Amino acid sequence: MSKKANQHYVPQFYFRLFSRDGRSICVFNRKNGTSCTAAPIKGQASKHKFYGSQEIEDAFSDLEGVFSSTLRTLKNCTDLREISEVDQLLTLQAIMFQRARTLSARNSSQPMNDRLTKLWLEAEINKNENLSDDQKLEYISDLELFEVDPLRLHLEQIKISLEQAHLLGDLTPVLLDNRTNRPFIFSDSPAVFHNSHYGNVKLQGVLGFTTPGLQTFFPLSESRVLLLIDARHYWLKKVRPGNVIHIRELRDVAAINSLQIHSAATAIYFSDYKYAEYVKAIWIQERIKLSENLVTVVEAPSFDCNGTPQGDIVHSFAPMLPVNLKLSFLEHETLDDNDYRFAERSAYV
Repeated sequence: MSKKANQHYVPQFYFRLFSRDGRSICVFNRKNGTSCTAAPIKGQASKHKFYGSQEIEDAFSDLEGVFSSTLRTLKNCTDLREISEVDQLLTLQAIMFQRARTLSARNSSQPMNDRLTKLWLEAEINKNENLSDDQKLEYISDLELFEVDPLRLHLEQIKISLEQAHLLGDLTPVLLDNRTNRPFIFSDSPAVFHNSHYGNVKLQGVLGFTTPGLQTFFPLSESRVLLLIDARHYWLKKVRPGNVIHIRELRDVAAINSLQIHSAATAIYFSDYKYAEYVKAIWIQERIKLSENLVTVVEAPSFDCNGTPQGDIVHSFAPMLPVNLKLSFLEHETLDDNDYRFAERSAYV
């Protein structure tokens, strides 16, 4: 068996959901705004030994084989009521797996992993009675040179995401059917979490698996996107039987596509090169707001109910993509930091 050294974090079957010939795809470079007309799928969204071993790549390939059938079914679906319970769960797992496995996910969580590991090591050094105060200071100072191996923690995060896929099960699925003359696009991090309900909350994490108002956007083809929403906080308009919405507004397509521009690590993909200038126009509009989407790590003092200091706590959260998402078919209230109250959807499910 040949070694699978070129390991994909977006599977090749997913690219074929969009490809015109099954072998190539158009590529847009997120950094410099250039396009490539027909890049081989086998070289996209991949890195040398990205997951470390052939065994892990083999296991992930097995999962892809299971998910590919389900996603092809969704791509051709006209009524979500026809999707079996098994395929419903597999869809949630496919979304969580895809979101967790990418280069973007690894890069964004690296600052958090570094900081939390260094804090743990610092605590271990400080409580070591065999070290002098000077030795402790020296070792703690050396921690600035320390970097966590991202692979092990990334694999653990992928495992957790798969195990917790059922937590999305209360979200309402909606199939967005693109009826415009512009395509849905996708990125090298195509499974996007958003939260328009908490759209103006900046100081808290609002993308947790059980957070009220959570939305997920997952492109299935140039004409289909699967949307999952918290029905308690969003009101859909013009819904057809089977939870299908025909998208006829170009601004809706552009807004959904802008999420892919922001979620990408390096590349955005589309089906036909005639859309290159369209993709570039969205990129130009969003370029000033583009960032690496790194997880935010905040250290703050904590207190008990009597106001007695309890030491510092570390709070980390993934920032929401800087997209003020306004969709013609979706109504919702938008809250800010002053309105924010910690809660979980399970509290009212």
